[in-house]
Amino acid sequence: MPITFSCPCGKQLKVGDQFAGKRAKCPVCNIVVNVPEAAPASDYEFVEEEPAKAPAPPPPRRVAPVIAPSKKGSSRNDDDDEDDDDEEEREERRRAKKEKARRKRDKARLRAAKQEEEQSSGGSSAATVGGGILMMVIAVVWLILGLMNDRFFFYPPILFVLGLIAVAKGAMGHSDD
Repeated sequence: MPITFSCPCGKQLKVGDQFAGKRAKCPVCNIVVNVPEAAPASDYEFVEEEPAKAPAPPPPRRVAPVIAPSKKGSSRNDDDDEDDDDEEEREERRRAKKEKARRKRDKARLRAAKQEEEQSSGGSSAATVGGGILMMVIAVVWLILGLMNDRFFFYPPILFVLGLIAVAKGAMGHSDD
């Protein structure tokens, strides 16, 4: 015959006779409970199991009241002052964000103007001179290799003249646009 006893959480538990004097775990609260010794047959009484209690509903959430915007001529109360503070903070954040965006645009414009100025004022003149010298060296090597193989190419002199023009433009500060 099963042994019936109560858990500290209030739940009535039933276990078999073989668990008398041992420990059992409550399925509701997971507390380990000592199972009492089996009582004589005359001490048994019929116990109806209580239905499981539903957990208590959570406490209601507090919701801030919705305040309609005040109309002209209406009286102001203390809550309006708080709303004004929030609105002022939002306006200040908006202004700061706009100022940051304006500064970013100005920096980008300055960078672009600086790059354009470098290009137009000879910022690339060193590249032009270097490119011209490279063209002249290639032309000389090409011409010498061709003459060593008993061939004459008319492209190396043209390339050499273009290299001279590039070096002259770079030296004078002009760039190819």
